[in-house]
Amino acid sequence: WADAGPDQYICGDSTHLQAAALTPLDSGYWFLSQGNATIVNPTEPNTLVTGLLLGENAFQWVVINGLGATTDFVSVWGNDPSTPPADAGPDQLMFTPSVTLLNASSYQAPCVCVWTVISGNANVLSATSPTSLVAFPNYGLSVLQWTCDNGGCGITTDQVVIDVVNTTSTGRELAPSDPTLFHDPGQDLFFLSGNQLPGDLMILNSSGQLVGQHRAMAGNSTQSTADLSPGLYIAHVRIGDRTRTLRFTVTH
Repeated sequence: WADAGPDQYICGDSTHLQAAALTPLDSGYWFLSQGNATIVNPTEPNTLVTGLLLGENAFQWVVINGLGATTDFVSVWGNDPSTPPADAGPDQLMFTPSVTLLNASSYQAPCVCVWTVISGNANVLSATSPTSLVAFPNYGLSVLQWTCDNGGCGITTDQVVIDVVNTTSTGRELAPSDPTLFHDPGQDLFFLSGNQLPGDLMILNSSGQLVGQHRAMAGNSTQSTADLSPGLYIAHVRIGDRTRTLRFTVTH
């Protein structure tokens, strides 16, 4: 019986087909039934095929012997290795519950990308659009993830943080005295500086859970991040009606 082998999901435009070996009494022939390809040796079960299209390319394997002919089909799905990894776009700061446009990296089939809400109250209107509208019915931090599945080339993800701030001064500019946030991964230290009044520094993980809190005083202060597990974190400091948010990664 003809056995064309397993379907393949590859990164690029060439591969070896994987039909079952022939017996001495069998003859086998490959035919292209969908897509595009050059079949280097049409009578070889494991022939090289080149010039595959992105998406599905289908092949028919015909085995002939004294009992007749049998056939089997196999598909090879090609993906583009030059497709860039997922990029969720820049973090955003909003001053009232409303809607905004996301700005993730674009993609083309057969790559598939989708938005998921990791934490917060965001409502994404079109989950597969890189520039989807997203609505925020309430104040607070939201983390959204852009996941791109590029078949045989792998899956990549990136996250964007959107902070909807409750302030009576919509669109207010940050003053020079407002806090400055900086994370030094080499020292596993988080730095907060500025002449602001006392305020609360909160550190949240990518799921929006509070994992650290520190009372920030005027001047300069530091907070160790050595006890945090590797991953993405969000630092959020609020002083009166002003706020500042920083996304940082712990890699130790």
